[in-house]
Amino acid sequence: MLTPSKIRELLLRMSPVLESSGLEVPHIHFELVGKSSLSAIAAYSGMPTRFSHWSFGKSYHRMKTEHDYRLTQIYELVINSQPAYAFLDRETSPAQALLVLAHVAAHVDFFLHNRLFLTTAHDMVAQSAWHQRQFENWRRLYGKETVETLIDAAMILMDFTGESTLAAWANKPRNDDVLGYVAVHAPCLEPWEREALLLLRAEARYFWPQQLTKITNEGYATFWHLRILRQMALTAEEIWDVSRLHSKVLQAKAPQLNPYRLGLAIYQELERTQGLQAVWQTRNELDDLGLIRSGLHEHMTESAGLALFKSSEPDPEPHGAPFATLKTQLLRDLENAGIPHLTVNPDASGSDLVLIHHHDGRDLDFAILPYALEAVAKRLWRGRVILHTIQNRIARTVSHDGTHWLDSATG
Repeated sequence: MLTPSKIRELLLRMSPVLESSGLEVPHIHFELVGKSSLSAIAAYSGMPTRFSHWSFGKSYHRMKTEHDYRLTQIYELVINSQPAYAFLDRETSPAQALLVLAHVAAHVDFFLHNRLFLTTAHDMVAQSAWHQRQFENWRRLYGKETVETLIDAAMILMDFTGESTLAAWANKPRNDDVLGYVAVHAPCLEPWEREALLLLRAEARYFWPQQLTKITNEGYATFWHLRILRQMALTAEEIWDVSRLHSKVLQAKAPQLNPYRLGLAIYQELERTQGLQAVWQTRNELDDLGLIRSGLHEHMTESAGLALFKSSEPDPEPHGAPFATLKTQLLRDLENAGIPHLTVNPDASGSDLVLIHHHDGRDLDFAILPYALEAVAKRLWRGRVILHTIQNRIARTVSHDGTHWLDSATG
């Protein structure tokens, strides 16, 4: 079992290699927690000071079940802040902790240099704690149900807060900042409700770069933990223990994509063909989409663990597919972190909220769309919400006014 003194000892062993690696690793505050606590923190998107909501509890129970059945295991969580925070599983062996510590160090270096994180709020730990207190105060003032329904509706829009640019952080919401637009322009919201939506928007903006860089970030951290450990003087027992964990990290679980394995394959190819400078440049500039577009090549298919599967199969088996098909499908899945691209039409006449779905080949889920639009219309906009989209290659306009659902395909 790990202890604070053991962590200090391991960091002392690793520090000469870290210092010569070129990684920029400022102070990291380490917390040792149990598996259950680690799952709870992960359920809050790695931010333990966030406001409470039933969806986080649902995520916790799903993660705990997956861990109990040995489907997944979390070894660390890193908070992008200054100073950085890292939560470690205290039951990790000291040898495996060396891998985890190197992995954490690379994550922190990535957060410091990747362009998508340059405008990240580095005090989000304190901010989210303040948000949590605000929401608790509103629950006391206005009632739990009033606050919960507001959060429920707002969370539908939390993935639609604009692109990762400096302009997206301005006080004036952009047309692709749907949540910000609603917070400012919804006609009937109370002042506290507008403030609550803007707090939720701030948290969504903080987490958005992480959604765009899962493969880039995890692949980078895996590349460096492997490189660092190879330069350390490990005992035979430590090598065995570390190798088992590294193999587990890279294990493919069909039909899921393994971002650690895919990212590692690309970074290793970059180092082999272009040198370490290409690794630094990729760290600085690319998100997942750019990494795959420029760095994935046909001869890497097997090492990256890539294959196509039919989602309808109960026990999916890989289907042979040309590399071009694999890459095209992967790029499509990663576009905008897999989130539909919605914008507001601010020039629409009348009092309606008019949304435009910029179709990229993936249809919206019409099984849940009526309920999503109903919640936004009834609780946030308090008027009609109209959405223009494409379904089965046919243009469709749907709307909800909080009571009635209309679909141009059915009249």
